[in-house]
Amino acid sequence: MAHRDERPQTPHAAQALAYRSALVPVFLDDVNGEAMERAAKLVGPGADIECVFLVIVPPKLPLDTPLAPEEEQRAASVLEAALLAGRRHGLHVRARILLGRDPGAAIAAEAERIGADLVYLAQSHMPRSERSLGRIARELLRRRPCRIVIETGAPDADRRPVPRRMSRQGGTTA
Repeated sequence: MAHRDERPQTPHAAQALAYRSALVPVFLDDVNGEAMERAAKLVGPGADIECVFLVIVPPKLPLDTPLAPEEEQRAASVLEAALLAGRRHGLHVRARILLGRDPGAAIAAEAERIGADLVYLAQSHMPRSERSLGRIARELLRRRPCRIVIETGAPDADRRPVPRRMSRQGGTTA
């Protein structure tokens, strides 16, 4: 028998979503950490963020092919900006380079590997060919390793078309 002063329980589907971890792929020279700052609003203070700088490796090269020094430096600079943006929001951020042959598959596999609650995909930081639900977003939505948040917005014409592809010599090309 229920007492009159008891409140009905909120149905599970209506409960607020609470994210504790997110995977944030970075494709372009996001040196001010914009994607991290917006993802931080979703996950909140104390959450874990895995920020990955994606480099596409052609099928003819092994996945462990070393990056060219300038590409490694560029990736380090972008990831450092992501770390700083995360710290400003009280987040625990891990940043690293993610090598893969197919961007969508690599991101989905990484989200599953780390047990991410969500993938935050900022299309403004992606190559123009990937905006408006490009191949990467469609692949993530098809695989659904966790919740997928796709931020759309006005394209920034000054961004370079990255992710870069590794050349046969181990360097990178646009």
